[in-house]
Amino acid sequence: MGLASGDVLLIGDSVDDAAAAEAVGARCVLYASGLHATEVLAEQGVPVVTSLRAAIEFAGGEVR
Repeated sequence: MGLASGDVLLIGDSVDDAAAAEAVGARCVLYASGLHATEVLAEQGVPVVTSLRAAIEFAGGEVR
């Protein structure tokens, strides 16, 4: 795709997703879906949101 890793935003819902984003240098926002406690997600040092709509808005996308 020709994207620099810093231009990529991973939207995930797990600790592993945050680790994967960090491993490749991508930005990350985690969605608190219930897979992990919100507190555990927050410990990863990336933004945590409570809805997929909020994750898309965080990414700068428009939700219709």
